[in-house]
Amino acid sequence: MPIRSTIISKLMNSTHLRQLFCGMLVCCGLLLAACNDDDAPFPPWRFELCELTTDARGTVEQVRFDDGRSLSPLQPISALRPDTLYRALALYLSTTDGKADLRRLSNVVSPMPKTFEAGIRTAPVEIITLWRTKRYLNLRIGVPRNEGKKHYFGFANHGIKRHDNGRRCLHLELYHERIGTEVHYYEETFLSCPLYPYADQLTRGTDSVAITINTPTGRQRHAMTF
Repeated sequence: MPIRSTIISKLMNSTHLRQLFCGMLVCCGLLLAACNDDDAPFPPWRFELCELTTDARGTVEQVRFDDGRSLSPLQPISALRPDTLYRALALYLSTTDGKADLRRLSNVVSPMPKTFEAGIRTAPVEIITLWRTKRYLNLRIGVPRNEGKKHYFGFANHGIKRHDNGRRCLHLELYHERIGTEVHYYEETFLSCPLYPYADQLTRGTDSVAITINTPTGRQRHAMTF
């Protein structure tokens, strides 16, 4: 099943993270007002990374979250690429009948690691946080923005190396190409690097994964257990 990083426009057209956070703040404000009026409880809204899988007709069958939960979407999501895996950031509510009431979906760029034969571009980004889940290495970064300029992201695979103690480490590096050097502001962006292709090469809990990221203050290397 191929993985796609295109924007899921069925629920959210031309959405980026700034709009998503603003939408969350508006929702929270409305909920606060409602509670002040009639003491209604807060709906348990959640904001999480997830995978959307489509069937042969291009309809989303399941929303799979990083903690292993799988929910059917309450709203029909169709007209997507058949038999495809999408990575997304979701604002949703779990219903009493075990479905996901999706209110916002935002694309998360999640390219497969690969070898860049012509060398890699490493324009700096700000690291906000990074963490590993069962299937992904996730990055929350600040991307330098200027008007009308595009950014291209990827993950360079520098191979798996075996240490003297017998343990292995997957070495990755963030690929970032941007047009122009002027920075007007930084925009928060989520990226996910798929790790599941290495499940048969690395041992969970024993081996490790390391990623090198260029930042405004220099290159940083972060390692964690696979």
